Amino acid sequence: MRKPAQQHGKKVSKLLKVVDDKCDLTSLFDDHLINQKFLEDYAKKEYLPKTTENYLMSLRHFYSFSLPEKLGITVSKKKTKSAGGHHHFARTCAKRH
Repeated sequence: MRKPAQQHGKKVSKLLKVVDDKCDLTSLFDDHLINQKFLEDYAKKEYLPKTTENYLMSLRHFYSFSLPEKLGITVSKKKTKSAGGHHHFARTCAKRH
């Protein structure tokens, strides 16, 4: 259990560095920032679609861990897809050679 948690942590840390030079954790909750800086500007050029999907899954785990249940906030797959749009992203990137 420890190794997967460390891997998720490293991915979220990397994602944070990409979206915000100051590494402000609140940047991870800005879906527009994630879409623009990570998906469009960085991941599209640097990662294969499956790798991008793994980063988004790590972000989803971070959301599940950090969002308090008492506020009634849940992170569903639908939210992850709309926030990241990784299915559309995966289709467009799969065409590259």
